Amino acid sequence: MPSASQKNEKARAAYKRWYKKNKTNLARKRAEKYAKDPDLRKKATEYALDYRTRNPRKPATGVRYYEYQGAKMEVFKIGVVAEMLERSIQTLRLWEKAGHIPPPSYESAHRAYTMTQIKLIGEFADLMTEVRHDPKRRDEALAEKTEYIKTMWKRANLP
Repeated sequence: MPSASQKNEKARAAYKRWYKKNKTNLARKRAEKYAKDPDLRKKATEYALDYRTRNPRKPATGVRYYEYQGAKMEVFKIGVVAEMLERSIQTLRLWEKAGHIPPPSYESAHRAYTMTQIKLIGEFADLMTEVRHDPKRRDEALAEKTEYIKTMWKRANLP
């Protein structure tokens, strides 16, 4: 004889199969009911507001802390870095893709940079502003600055 937990598991699996077959129809019915019933709309809005009051979102600061070689490091997400350097996120990603700045190698789904890395990227950004209209000088300066950044990145013992 099956135990209570096995019965619950079978019932849950049966419900999931049923829901998968019927979810589009259920969503359509819910939307129709919501559109026609002002009381339901009012209750849903009140519930959402009440939920947000009870469970406020944490403000996104873009600052995180990672452990690296036993030290706690303050790192900044790419959006914050882009704002600090007055560049777009896409520009930073392009520089990384082109190999001008090394990619951060933290075990994270987000690009995050330390202040040392941000300063190095800032130096590169300043150089790009200086030489953007002089292609001959730009190529030479890019190669030199890219090597400098890679060397400093390693010297600072950063990932």
